[in-house]
Amino acid sequence: MKGKLSLVLALCSIVSVLWRQAECRQPQNPEKMDEARAKTVAEWLAEQKNLAELIRAAGAGDPSAQCSLGNRYYLGQGVPRNNKEAARWFRKAAEQGHASAQFNLGALFSNGQGVEEDYVQAYVWFSLAAVAGLENAAKARDAIAQGMTPEQIAQARDLAAKWKPVKPKETPDIKSDAALSTGSLRGKTEGESARASRPITRTFPKNFS
Repeated sequence: MKGKLSLVLALCSIVSVLWRQAECRQPQNPEKMDEARAKTVAEWLAEQKNLAELIRAAGAGDPSAQCSLGNRYYLGQGVPRNNKEAARWFRKAAEQGHASAQFNLGALFSNGQGVEEDYVQAYVWFSLAAVAGLENAAKARDAIAQGMTPEQIAQARDLAAKWKPVKPKETPDIKSDAALSTGSLRGKTEGESARASRPITRTFPKNFS
């Protein structure tokens, strides 16, 4: 009798374990799974549409769109992370007078990200952003000046004083340039070193548009 009772209890225990395991293996509700997939696909399609519209606007010369696209390339949001492309789009917006793009371009020059490190160029773009009233631009300019010679600072101030915004131009080909054009501003005189001794670390803002 005791043997039969032990056997029954053992079987009950096994059935209970198997039942719990079966519960763990129960598939999710197909309808909920389909809804989740549909939501993910819809979000992805919406993001692709927004990105396509941003690229079109940037290519048409909109400085805010160009700055935002540069931000995406710098952070790798929706596009592969690419500092050269970030610098290219920041420059397009900066040359039109977009303050955030000017600051961000200055930060790239100060850290040598996507462009050759150039403190004169960094000083120029920080100065222009400061004149436009962008917060922290003057601090960044003064910080970069600590690693510059008096001659470099004088040159940067002269370039900033002579700077004029350019008119927007359409950019039908938005593929990466082989090299970033230096434009109308040149950062180094003959014989000057391309690098200074005290770079700013991560002056680049986390987010901007």
